Amino acid sequence: YPFYYYNLGCAYLGLKEYNGAKAAFKKAISLKEDEPSFYYNLAFTYKNLNKPKDAKKALDKYNTLNKEE
Repeated sequence: YPFYYYNLGCAYLGLKEYNGAKAAFKKAISLKEDEPSFYYNLAFTYKNLNKPKDAKKALDKYNTLNKEE
């Protein structure tokens, strides 16, 4: 259930538990690699973890997937 992990990640974001959010979004991505919103929220999470390179990679993947729709 990739959207379970996505929703869990969103809940962690709301609590500002960024490491938990990162783990949940990565699990969601491992289950469904073609969902743009997973990468967008992962990028936001990395931004809040002060990891700009990882945030850019996730955002680039989001942009790639979002163009296909």
